[in-house]
Amino acid sequence: MTKVKLSISDTPYTIGTYQTFTLEGAVESILDGLDKTYDELDWTYDMDKYIADLATSFEELMRENLLDDVIKNVTLDGKPYSPKFYNFSTDNCGLVFDIDPEKLQAYISYNKDDYEKNKKHDVDGFWWFGNEIETMLDYYLEAVSLKKYDYEAYYYDQMDRVDPHEYVTYEEAQQD
Repeated sequence: MTKVKLSISDTPYTIGTYQTFTLEGAVESILDGLDKTYDELDWTYDMDKYIADLATSFEELMRENLLDDVIKNVTLDGKPYSPKFYNFSTDNCGLVFDIDPEKLQAYISYNKDDYEKNKKHDVDGFWWFGNEIETMLDYYLEAVSLKKYDYEAYYYDQMDRVDPHEYVTYEEAQQD
């Protein structure tokens, strides 16, 4: 067994709250049940807890849907974090994959031409810093895991497990 570290952003999945797991739908559904506008209320968003819960759910979903003869386990590595600015990155967390390196190498060897054509590598505007085993695992996640557990299923599973309404609170706005 070999441990390989990647970040969630180096997988086909995300815990990003900027464009994917926004809280806008929760706010809209709250407003639908009230006779108020957004500006008539003071809103509080617990983004740290939301991101932490998305990361925990991510770990559980990966264990339920990705484990096979190559990927033996997935665990979080550290606490999830958010960038100061969302220009170049999104919410993220480190991961540790326990893999069978011989079976991963066998898969890569069997699919050598596709691997060489589609593996992650440096291109203009993007630098890939992964070593060979990280590159092979990244390719495997895209080529095999994403077919077993597609992004749409992941998205809906996350929405079922991590209810965005739990991270939004409001109160009457103070009149000036």
